[in-house]
Amino acid sequence: MNGIEQIEMELPVFMQGEPLPDDYFEPQDPYKVVPSCKVNIRAMTEYAMQQGKRCWDLTKEEFAMFKVG
Repeated sequence: MNGIEQIEMELPVFMQGEPLPDDYFEPQDPYKVVPSCKVNIRAMTEYAMQQGKRCWDLTKEEFAMFKVG
């Protein structure tokens, strides 16, 4: 082992059962402009707080309400 502890990753509720992209765990290039996540994060956060949830706990249906573009 390389001295780095492997941890079990918990996926958000809305991502459970969905395949992760091949490059999901690749290091990010800080000099590359990345595409938009296509989610209105501010509105999603406000909604989650109003529902007494974390964004992490939103269902696929709730998450879909905040997709843009």
